[in-house]
Amino acid sequence: MKLGILAIVAGLILLVLAVYPLYGFVTGFLKNPLNITETQTNCNGTIGILFNITYNNEVEMNNATIDLKLIYSNGKSINNVLFSGNLYQNETVYKCIPAYYFENATQYEFSITGKIAGLYNFNITEVNKIG
Repeated sequence: MKLGILAIVAGLILLVLAVYPLYGFVTGFLKNPLNITETQTNCNGTIGILFNITYNNEVEMNNATIDLKLIYSNGKSINNVLFSGNLYQNETVYKCIPAYYFENATQYEFSITGKIAGLYNFNITEVNKIG
């Protein structure tokens, strides 16, 4: 009987340890874990758009990738990897994309993928129309 209670307590402790990072990520995500701003600037001699991406979540995201996909009126698309690696709290990524990439684009998509605390797969895409 004591062994059964010990097994139940150990199982509950393991469950809490496994779920806590997910809980921390979700509550942080609801408080705006990713702040993306863009400003017009000079990208290596040409006019461009500088993306400042700040990850505000307390829970690390492993093997993270932040992509910007531009979709054009002719149906073609270009994928730009803005970041690849582990995202840590308050980390800011800077990426400049030449403005001519946006000419004739009809929409852009931000995609964020990774593993929450190395345990849970995460993938979200935001689609925005241009014009």
